[in-house]
Amino acid sequence: MHPTGQPHVNSREPDYLGAFPVGGPITYLELSVADARAALGGPHWPITTWFHQTGRAEAASAAWQGLIPSCWVGGDGCCVFGDDSREKAFPFRGEWILEVRSRPLPEQQKAWWVPAEQIVGDWNEGVFYMPDELRAIGRPLLTSSGSCACELTDLIGRIRDRIGIIDGLALLSRGAAEQGDQELAGRLWGAIEAERAPVPEWQHEIEELAKLILARAGLRFQTGVEAGRELSLDDAVARRWDRFDA
Repeated sequence: MHPTGQPHVNSREPDYLGAFPVGGPITYLELSVADARAALGGPHWPITTWFHQTGRAEAASAAWQGLIPSCWVGGDGCCVFGDDSREKAFPFRGEWILEVRSRPLPEQQKAWWVPAEQIVGDWNEGVFYMPDELRAIGRPLLTSSGSCACELTDLIGRIRDRIGIIDGLALLSRGAAEQGDQELAGRLWGAIEAERAPVPEWQHEIEELAKLILARAGLRFQTGVEAGRELSLDDAVARRWDRFDA
């Protein structure tokens, strides 16, 4: 999460991203932008597990993109809400319970946003779904407006969780390679290569996936890679699902 021309608004460490400081949910406090920026430096609450109730499609999307406050897409909520218990808190909010591991506030206003890498998985009817299983259920849904009506707009910038999408495409590429669909595996991997956005905390994991995928590479894989390099990440996701739905 990088506001334009600015470093991360609260930390470069993954477990601090999106976390409110111990002082409370700054988006609901009467703070100047300068004071809000200073507050985001911490201290923060310790890492713990909490839960976010949602629907099936939204749970799948969270494994790709994480969770964002509704104000980033034109709504009026300025944080991500959640509960300490895995029990359904609201009868009409959905049957899927996302499990999150981060530095939340102790009240229901848990976080400013939640990066995809903080999504542990999801519970539904007693069954636990890992993030890769969630990504197999559905596609990314969020298209951020990149702006907010509040005075903290300059701290937000444009939010797109590229790490989550790249990670998901890498896993889908590996799955396609293991199933013998070399061209699809290559197309997905080509889109990842074209993005060229390495992040230190994520780079080792993607390199390990690359070894598994490239070990199965053949001529059709390289053909797919060349085509995939012409795709944006969003196009690669859409084309993967178009093929899956066909």
